[in-house]
Amino acid sequence: MLARLGAMSDAVKLAAGREASRRLLELDEVRDAGVVLFYMAMRSELDPALAMTECLRDGIRVAVPAVDGESGELEAVAIDSLDDRWFARDKWGVRAPKGGERLRVTELDVAVVPGVAFDRMGRRLGRGAGFYDRLLVRLPPRCRTIGLGFECQIVDTVPDELHDRRVAVVASELSVSEVVRRH
Repeated sequence: MLARLGAMSDAVKLAAGREASRRLLELDEVRDAGVVLFYMAMRSELDPALAMTECLRDGIRVAVPAVDGESGELEAVAIDSLDDRWFARDKWGVRAPKGGERLRVTELDVAVVPGVAFDRMGRRLGRGAGFYDRLLVRLPPRCRTIGLGFECQIVDTVPDELHDRRVAVVASELSVSEVVRRH
């Protein structure tokens, strides 16, 4: 999957990011949210920047993750702009806010999270460090979790372990699907 994502052209990624952002903005839970946590895209990830910009314009608070230096956990930091002046690259090369108000996870209404792959049961395959799994488990039950990726990242089955956390919705440039829950 990483090789497939790495082979995608910037033009394809940009177009997909715009379309996926449009689909996110059509969701009631995003439009009605007070605070939405987005992610800052790595080069191989679908970029939700357009959705972030539109949320900011519409008065929805936008937060992005930052790794806390002491705990090593992801924290939500409110941002007012995507302007490069307010960001620096972290050790993984991802844009991270230089400052900003740290929010409690209980303040988040929606969390849009990346993954390497997703399936229709809400399982997500991350990059192996567990940052998002540890964040997802701390979210309040009312917080809607949305896995966001390219359509090619939505596969039949994603392996999972006990510590893995599922998302409630899987979205791409082509679709938005409530996950199928099987017990």
